[in-house]
Amino acid sequence: MLLPLLLLITSPLLVAGHGVALHTATTKEEVLASSGHAFNFAQTITAECNKEVAVCAELNDWHSKSKCLMEHIEELSEDCQDKVLNMARHMPHAQLVMDDASSKGLELSGPDEEVSLPPSFGNQTWKGCNFSYDPLPYVWSYHIHLMWNDLTDNSSRALQQEFHDKMVKEFFPDIKKCRFLSFLTDLWNKNSVTGPANHEFAETCSFAPLPPGGPFFLWERGYHISPTTFHKMMPWLAANRPRTPVAIPFKKKHENPVAILVHPNTGCQYNDLNHWSMWAGKSKPLFYDILRGCVWAACEDKVLGCIVFNHLHTPGAGNQGYGTCYEAPKAMSHTCTYSIEATSNTSTMDCKKPTEAVV
Repeated sequence: MLLPLLLLITSPLLVAGHGVALHTATTKEEVLASSGHAFNFAQTITAECNKEVAVCAELNDWHSKSKCLMEHIEELSEDCQDKVLNMARHMPHAQLVMDDASSKGLELSGPDEEVSLPPSFGNQTWKGCNFSYDPLPYVWSYHIHLMWNDLTDNSSRALQQEFHDKMVKEFFPDIKKCRFLSFLTDLWNKNSVTGPANHEFAETCSFAPLPPGGPFFLWERGYHISPTTFHKMMPWLAANRPRTPVAIPFKKKHENPVAILVHPNTGCQYNDLNHWSMWAGKSKPLFYDILRGCVWAACEDKVLGCIVFNHLHTPGAGNQGYGTCYEAPKAMSHTCTYSIEATSNTSTMDCKKPTEAVV
């Protein structure tokens, strides 16, 4: 599903009066300045789409309505599904502005109403996710993100599309879209494998291309891949990552205009992207700070956890926001073989379920 052209054109990338665009921000202060648009953008989308779900329309404040829309995204029209998906990417930045205003005792005014700010939800419990002393958690899957700057490099969009087509043809010609908001919630492709049994053999799915938002300063599209697929794809990614075409005289040459970020999914979002990630080619800046919050290793998050909404696990009140927590497998019995990829001359490891024969 493609995002509506009008949404992508009008998606607010520049905050009025500040002149700082998200794709050009390099410091926390600039990110804060550029995030003013996210607050207005999230409220506008909420006001446009909340009437499509009766239970959401009955809520009092836009913050609760936005959460409700993300929880009921499957019930929305196609247009609002795309808008709410994009809004989810902007919500961490909206929360950043809200927290900053709250710390200064200010009230923010939305496009249609006065907004009462909730307290900051940036609780840093990090159960099992403390980088300093917790053991490394189990990796349930990986994300691959292609990133490019649509505003400053006209060739990068075509390069990423060419690379996408080449990768899909090589590994998964029948690839399907991931579940809505699964890039925020699922530890593996839940449309393929309910799990956790056989989670490592879940099929690859793809996320829609999206403008800057969340921790990403640039446009990006992503893929949800399994641990066994990871071993097969990584050598290919390293050998086939997009390179700049021959430089045109008198024009600036861009190196690695399409960046490739690979990170695990353990439930520890901040560590997954900041500490345990890797790049195929030159890295790009990410704003990791908005990923801080109360996260649990090996637990799924409903939507955005304590980054945006109060999803604390309160004793006696039950689980307010986290989904199922999983025990890591103790051992696996797979049949694996090395092969040489004909299109790239790279060696890869291909693993099959014990009941499947290896060719």
